[in-house]
Amino acid sequence: MSELIGHKRALEMMQKMHANNAFPPSTIISGPTSVGKTTLARTFIQDLLGEDTSAHIANVVSIERLEEKGKRKERISVDQIRKLRTRLSKSSWNDLPTVVLIQEAHTLSTGAQNALLKVLEDGLSMSYILFLTSREEWLLDTIKSRSQRIHLTRVPLEEITSSLINRGVQDAEAEKLAKISLGRPGIAIAQLEDAESHSWQLAEQQFPFKPLPEKLAEIALQKKAPKADYLNRLEQWRIAVHKELLSSLGDTKKRISLGQSLKRIHEAEQGILKNVHPTLALEHAILHI
Repeated sequence: MSELIGHKRALEMMQKMHANNAFPPSTIISGPTSVGKTTLARTFIQDLLGEDTSAHIANVVSIERLEEKGKRKERISVDQIRKLRTRLSKSSWNDLPTVVLIQEAHTLSTGAQNALLKVLEDGLSMSYILFLTSREEWLLDTIKSRSQRIHLTRVPLEEITSSLINRGVQDAEAEKLAKISLGRPGIAIAQLEDAESHSWQLAEQQFPFKPLPEKLAEIALQKKAPKADYLNRLEQWRIAVHKELLSSLGDTKKRISLGQSLKRIHEAEQGILKNVHPTLALEHAILHI
């Protein structure tokens, strides 16, 4: 399991609640993609279930979008949650709690969310549900009101650098990876483990600053994809524009322009959430970046 980078206060709060027998049945862990939500959850689960790996296999249920014909489905289905309800109705064989990890909880279909709401309303015995999401606003208000909410922010670059050095990464490389990550440890780790993923993120972060005709041509060629993929792309654009904004403190005109760019990216995200055609939403954004 990956070592948690940052978020010590969040982990300590979760551990304290558990030690006081006050850990809630439902918790939402939100924050930017790759910031450490899954690692935080699994670190807490290790504290909860102990070092016995068999318990982690038997007592941890992971829910995520299924694959069909080599592609991820756009939503977590209500059928997956119905099967989960059956699983939770059964007693644990080892007297340890069952922990449900819902990855990309914002991709739960409306029916799946309503089914989970029913689970929460009925009450959980020896079970905990952890919703992991970068889009908390997609969750039903009724689920949010019944859940403990923990929001993770970006990790200081110095902390990411130090952690990478402790893993054996050379100082200069660690600093480079930390800067690329922009406060999201998962990106730095992905660079170490997956060059292809890193290349995609870098390409997307360079995209907003390409000539407009080139940007429009690339958008026109993009193949149809799930909403989450378009939103992930917009998130990379936001990271790049925000980074440029921070480096332009003395240029008022440029800062105003970059601020408008962030606004257009946000509008594109909201448009996609409201079922505007994703290509049109992206074109709206890049026309003003």
